[in-house]
Amino acid sequence: MSKVRNGEVIAAVGGIALIVSLFLPWYDGVDAWQAFDIVHVILMVCGLFGPLLLVLQIQQKTAAVPLAIAGLGAWAGLLAIAIVLLRGLAFPPVGDRQWGIAVALIAAIVLFIGVWRSLGDERVRLKGRWSTHTGGVVPDSVEVKSVSPPPAESQ
Repeated sequence: MSKVRNGEVIAAVGGIALIVSLFLPWYDGVDAWQAFDIVHVILMVCGLFGPLLLVLQIQQKTAAVPLAIAGLGAWAGLLAIAIVLLRGLAFPPVGDRQWGIAVALIAAIVLFIGVWRSLGDERVRLKGRWSTHTGGVVPDSVEVKSVSPPPAESQ
């Protein structure tokens, strides 16, 4: 848990909320599972990127896999926002809109913000403290040693 930054937590909350919103009323007594043919499955997959990012950030020794999932998760978040806006708000399949659509839209936006923060946060946890961005300048607290070149090989 020491490697987890706030971007991963935000993404996980947004993803779980997006999945939960699929079971809330989107239209007159109809949830997303009943209202759509395939859209709910796409939104479910998009929502899974949030918790997956959190789990992989905790589990992986390097940042490569979580970084890849965050990159894909950003696209999934944008896709979820577009789907909710288009299918949920612009072109409703049945009846009047209900509050589940608003929850889904907010959750998709939170998912995107979380994975975007995760992509932009390059801090690491060192000795119980978060590293700080130095702007390319080596801080005084870092010991820098000169290394002599290797000796020339004799032939």
